This record gives sequence, C-alpha cells and structure tokens, in this order.
Amino acid sequence: VQNRISLGSTPPEQLDLSGLLTSYGERTIRGKRRGTAEETALKHWTAFLASHDIATVAEVTRAAQERYIEWRRQDLKARGYTGSNGTLSRELRVMRAALNDAWREGLLTHPPYVQSVPEPPPRQHFLFPEQTRRLIAACKPTYLRRFVMIALHTLQRPGAIFSLRADQIDFGSNRIDFLPTGGIQTRKHRPVVPITRTLRPVLEDAISDSCTGHLIEHRGKPVSHVRRSFAAACRLAGLDDVSPYTLRHTGSTLMLASGVPIRQVAGMLGHSEQRTTELYGKHHVDFLKEATDALDTLFGFDPDAPTTDDEPEDRR
Repeated sequence: VQNRISLGSTPPEQLDLSGLLTSYGERTIRGKRRGTAEETALKHWTAFLASHDIATVAEVTRAAQERYIEWRRQDLKARGYTGSNGTLSRELRVMRAALNDAWREGLLTHPPYVQSVPEPPPRQHFLFPEQTRRLIAACKPTYLRRFVMIALHTLQRPGAIFSLRADQIDFGSNRIDFLPTGGIQTRKHRPVVPITRTLRPVLEDAISDSCTGHLIEHRGKPVSHVRRSFAAACRLAGLDDVSPYTLRHTGSTLMLASGVPIRQVAGMLGHSEQRTTELYGKHHVDFLKEATDALDTLFGFDPDAPTTDDEPEDRR
C-alpha cells in the first residue's frame, strides 16, 4: 500500500471532493457518448454535495451516503421513476470508483468506505414472437426499427448498439465486432456475433444512410437513447412493462426455448456459460433434464401398475 501513496497524497479531511469528481469525470468520460450512466451519476452527486454543504472526501460518511440515497430516491420518484435500488447502486459504485481512482493516482492517502444497496433481481421479462412482430410493426421511425432489429438479432445492450459503427461490421466474414477498435473489454463484455440473413439488409441500409459512421442515427446525428420513441411504439403495439433491455432478454429466452445450446447463447450475450444458465437456463427445453431423469430412475413407478385402490375387493 505504501508504494501506491505518493508524497503529495492528501488526507481525506483536506481533499476537495467536488474537484476530485470533476477530475475523475474528465479523465474517464472523455471520448464517450454523452448521457452515460456514469456521467449522470457524477452530475447528481455534484448537485447533492452542493445542496448539503459537503466539501471534503472525509465528509462522505455513512450518514451522508444514507442522506444521498434518500435524497436521490425522492428525486427519482418526483421525476416519475420508481426510485429502485438499481439506479442507486450504480451511483454509489461511481462514487466508490472515483475515490479508489484518486487513491490509485496518489491523490488520497486512503479512500473512505462507500456502502452498497441490495441489487434488484435481474429483469427477465420477454416478448413472445407475436408480440415481437407487433412491436416491430409499431416502430415508425427508421432509426428505432433499426435499433430494435439489431437488438433482437445480436442480443446486445442498448449502449453497444448506439455506439456501433460501420467499421465494426465485416460482411466478408459475416461478423459484427461490438468492441470498437482500440476499446478495452469491461465487465459488460462486448462480443463478436454473426450476422443473420434477416439483419444483413438492415445493416446495409443503415451504413448506406449513415452520415457519421454510426448505424443508429436520426437527422444525421448519432442516437444515444430511444426511451420516448420506444415507449410510444410499445403503446401502439399494446405492450406494457417493456424496455429496450427486454429485447436482449427476448432473443435469449426464445433461442433457449427453441433448443439453441446455452453455450452459443452465452457467446452472443457476452456472458459466461454459468451466468447465462443462472439467468436464462430455466427457459431451455432441456432445463434440468438429467436431474429429472435421474429422479424418475430413482423413485419412478410403472404408471400401468395397479394401485392399492385397483386391487380386487377379496384381496383387501
């Protein structure tokens, strides 16, 4: 630990927290699209610090973190959101990352503890094929239809699709590399996936129309989210409780229900096989088949064999 601390390291009670977050944001968000979850988290933390007169790193106590959680939850509810632990957990992770980064850079003698909140269960809602067809038909804007088609045929997260560029698509080898050139893999792995026959003409048209190199554009500019247009399409299609992430769950679930091996689905998701089994295994046609076969062997009975009630009266 001592080797990581430079002579210029500052005790937490002296280091300016707002300046630390600004520096962290400038270094980590540079070059990324606007409106990322990380950028949003830093914006809300900065607003909270200013409104609660928190100036130094040492003031990020557990009590201050509890106040942030309550403050942010009320803010989310006032904006019409549920205020779930998912958003709060992400924003606490960003603060933890910023403090740890300052320590690694030798700016801070030791980072304060940042608590966690229980993660909500993963959202596993999915659409049936007929619902999926209704949704596609309801996607009136071209950029939205392209987004939905790419999501369904590649199983990728919205962020990976919004950042997808023409140079990441190789029609010769029939592959899409969702990790940009020079990019670094993170916990949210961006895999190489094949191009389906249905998706190929969608990609060709998107590249032909592109002004910036991005595949998802509107009026000549890259699209960073589709929340409003997607919600409008869902209303038109008569679908409730559906988000852009539902498309990823839909493709995964329906492929497994069709008997596609879990290893192949995991490869497209960018998950480990174990993680895919945990999240989606219950939808596979052979879910726990070996286990149920073993139970039948161990404790099974002949369904044609007479039961006690079937025995003749004179033998009872």
